[in-house]
Amino acid sequence: MHSQGDIKGTIRVEFKKKDGFYPLKVSDDGIGLPKDLNLTFGLSIINTLTKQINGELSLDSNNGTTFTIKIQGARINGIIMSACSSGPYQG
Repeated sequence: MHSQGDIKGTIRVEFKKKDGFYPLKVSDDGIGLPKDLNLTFGLSIINTLTKQINGELSLDSNNGTTFTIKIQGARINGIIMSACSSGPYQG
């Protein structure tokens, strides 16, 4: 993570149903991503996981940075049911 000195920012996480989809938005009000950003390991993982759930990933880096993963409502119910049926988390 890159530090910008004493500059403070805000990170927002939104997850609510909209038009039969569940968009997961993670955004900040920072300086945004560089135009020449290569696919990093972290972004590669996000992209792979999004494909596994048949989601759509988008990125907006105009005013800060916003990642949005759009997931179909029926798919969300299947994921939740799968997670619940696998038993308690054993971390």
